[in-house]
Amino acid sequence: MSYTVYLQKFENGDSASIPYDELEKVITRYGKIEMGHSELEFVSNVGEMFEDATFTGNLEDEISGICFNRPTLNDKFPLLVFDLLKIKNTCFFGTDMEFVNSRYEMTNHYPESLTENLPEEPKIISQAMENWLLK
Repeated sequence: MSYTVYLQKFENGDSASIPYDELEKVITRYGKIEMGHSELEFVSNVGEMFEDATFTGNLEDEISGICFNRPTLNDKFPLLVFDLLKIKNTCFFGTDMEFVNSRYEMTNHYPESLTENLPEEPKIISQAMENWLLK
């Protein structure tokens, strides 16, 4: 069975784009973004954090989201996610929609479809280890 988690930016209830330069500032501490066979991919330089990660968007302009497939228990993955959540209006959630985490208050930015069936309110986290792995 596979599990996928996502990092996405939202503004005023709609999907928004992350400027590539902001994303790159965080990513370069953990790896790099490069063109794969048909899409942008993340290549880690800190060990295996997930089976693969793909980006929607393009290198020249903006990225709208990141999909992390089969995350591992590597201690660097929570740090990567926490650092990415520094980017304004980004949040982190799973396929099963059991959680939505962010570092800042985003109540006015979440789309209703993202939060309407959550078992609890979106969580504002203050450290890297406050994530789905510890539930």
